[in-house]
Amino acid sequence: MACVTVTVGPMEPNIYSYGFLVEGVRTSDPSCRCVFTWANRAAESRLVIPADTPRSWEPRNSPPGSLSSERFFSARQQLMRRFVVYTPPGYESSGTRRYPTLVLLPGTPGDENDWTSGGGFAEVMFDNLIAEGQMVPMVVIMHASDVLDPPDMRRGDENLRAFETVVTNELLPLVKGRYRVSADPRAWAIAGLSLGGEFGMYVGLKHPELFRTVASLSGSLVPSSFDQRFGPLIAESCQTRLPADLGGLWVGGYLLWRSEGVRRAAARR
Repeated sequence: MACVTVTVGPMEPNIYSYGFLVEGVRTSDPSCRCVFTWANRAAESRLVIPADTPRSWEPRNSPPGSLSSERFFSARQQLMRRFVVYTPPGYESSGTRRYPTLVLLPGTPGDENDWTSGGGFAEVMFDNLIAEGQMVPMVVIMHASDVLDPPDMRRGDENLRAFETVVTNELLPLVKGRYRVSADPRAWAIAGLSLGGEFGMYVGLKHPELFRTVASLSGSLVPSSFDQRFGPLIAESCQTRLPADLGGLWVGGYLLWRSEGVRRAAARR
């Protein structure tokens, strides 16, 4: 068997992934205990190049939060669903304090572990950002983005509606009953990556009584169907449905829309 050596670099400090293609089959590095899966599509290996000054995703001596694995029986699907909950440092000893909450959704066909043990460093980043004062201590709910399993239905309107039901009727009531989260919708946000970004926009725009901040990160927003899916929601929301204190609508790194009330408040600061 031939031995292949590749030299690259120098490389900037970052998180890199790599894998091998063996006779047409993609595989991870069997000699490295650093395997992760991205969106349950492929297994790869992770290479971390640390920086001289630790980045936000590098472990530090920051007070750690906690990760909890939860599950519930979905009446909509007639099966068990799972989600992961991050609680910030000090949550257990903070008495009756209630926390702002972020619902964070992965891409498809990923699951609730994508942001943490699936290859992400979300909990490490949360710990570090909270320690630096760049993130308000909050509860983060990490939930899968799929409801209807067949691949040809994941991008369909029926999947959007089914996911909306799971989130609003099943997931959120359960979280509010088990965790000390704020009852104020201004303290709630929903965000997602890829299909999770599309789901986040759909649910967030339809339910300003639940979420006041919505973010789509590289959302799978198909241009040919964007106007049909989101145009009426955005138009109606901007005119009548969204309260004056809504945080805003973020797509990628761009703030597409911010309420007049928030604009005035920002101008005063």
